[in-house]
Amino acid sequence: MYTVPLAPHSWMRWAVLAVGLWALIRAVLGWLGGRAWSPPDRLAGMLFSIGVDNQLLIGLLLAFFSPLVRAAFTDPGAALRSAMLRFFVAEHIPAMVLAVPSERPLLRLFG
Repeated sequence: MYTVPLAPHSWMRWAVLAVGLWALIRAVLGWLGGRAWSPPDRLAGMLFSIGVDNQLLIGLLLAFFSPLVRAAFTDPGAALRSAMLRFFVAEHIPAMVLAVPSERPLLRLFG
């Protein structure tokens, strides 16, 4: 069960990054050019938001089924001493959960 969503989660990050860069470039060029928010601008922002939300959903599913996370919760002290386990349990998951709500104000910044 764990390996099925792992590959899409891993590969989707590049698509999300590319769409986010596309949305950022459109927003900055529109802002600097003084042009109104257009439907392609809205589409870029919407696709970025959808991609980030899907990444979070797949990532949270992975966290529940991950053998690494399960092992880390059986012995939290040992997990925090391991750089790899600490990254996935104490750094990656909380950072991603906090990052998702913060992208929405950025999308509205240029709108």
